[in-house]
Amino acid sequence: MIFFLLVFTVSNWALPTYSYENESDLSEIVLREDSIDKFSLPFPEKKMFNELALFYERFVVKEEIGMQDGPDFPLISFYDNNNEVLFFKFDPENRLLLDKVIVSNSIVRDEYGLQVGLTVSDIIKNRGTDFRIITDAHQHTYLKNERSKISYEISVSSFISDAELSSVSSSDFKALENATIERIIWTNKKIDSN
Repeated sequence: MIFFLLVFTVSNWALPTYSYENESDLSEIVLREDSIDKFSLPFPEKKMFNELALFYERFVVKEEIGMQDGPDFPLISFYDNNNEVLFFKFDPENRLLLDKVIVSNSIVRDEYGLQVGLTVSDIIKNRGTDFRIITDAHQHTYLKNERSKISYEISVSSFISDAELSSVSSSDFKALENATIERIIWTNKKIDSN
């Protein structure tokens, strides 16, 4: 038996670099003021389901119909082990026009390093206090910055009553510093001026 042993000496050797073709190779989704991962926001006015489902093959991606007090609207939802991760809400009249991106899972972070489950203290630390505190007719509380497309729905019911919340001024962050982020919301400012 004859064995051959080949020895190579390589100078300037480096590991190869890889580009990722789809999100299943990545560990998180990043929402920015003008994009989500490789997709510009708002999307071009075309059907986006196939592109999103292919890129985010790690998730179950579904086309669904959302219901609200007004007209029903189309949406594309992402699920991870039956848990909602995010959804893209489209305008009820122009069904190709992206209205909002609503994030409900900490798999997604925004460009400011914020995720669902973090607190108002984290928002203040990462983004400052240039926010308005808004409570809508359904008792959802939001922190919105007029110069940003990204806002936060926060959970306050566990430590502050509705009566106490109604007395909180639009800039009283101290009262809400322990409130947690329930959702991160990207809004198409061309549709929603709020």
